Amino acid sequence: MWLDADDRIDEENCQKIREWKQSPSGKLVFAGYERQENGGTFLYPRIVRRDAGFVWEGIVHEHLVLAQGQQLTEPEDCLSADFSIRHCKQGTPNYSRNIKIMERLSREELLDSFWLCAQCYLDCVLAGETEKAERYLKLAAESRPPFENRLEDYALINTVLKFHKQYGAMLKWNAMYLSCKKCALTK
Repeated sequence: MWLDADDRIDEENCQKIREWKQSPSGKLVFAGYERQENGGTFLYPRIVRRDAGFVWEGIVHEHLVLAQGQQLTEPEDCLSADFSIRHCKQGTPNYSRNIKIMERLSREELLDSFWLCAQCYLDCVLAGETEKAERYLKLAAESRPPFENRLEDYALINTVLKFHKQYGAMLKWNAMYLSCKKCALTK
């Protein structure tokens, strides 16, 4: 299980975690993740078995992915637990910090990760950096991960854009995604 430095668990949810630990199961366990700055509570991966084949991806906005060749094949591999974690961000987000870090990535590195392209697009939109946002939107459309692996990342970005009332950016995001979906269906 992992937490970011600005994540908090209240006593009620600590007790729920203690109860869950009495009979842990699943290779990947989702829990509620409350992020008011992104519009509410989302189910988010929080617990993984060390031997399940997950690796961390990304230099910012890191997230778990299955290592190449690894699979979760049984219905009981992925579970949802009844506890929540609250994100307690202090101050305003520093999008420019993330953008500077991500600008160090090569085009090839970005094309290998729809997630990073999506996060770059989102951070640039929220920072008001329109030209950079357009660049990352194009890279997201060109990225190599199979289309079916992108749905969760697409949906999260869409939700955050909607919450921040970035409707123009949201329309562009959806148009990009639908054009990728059309291409994937014709292959």
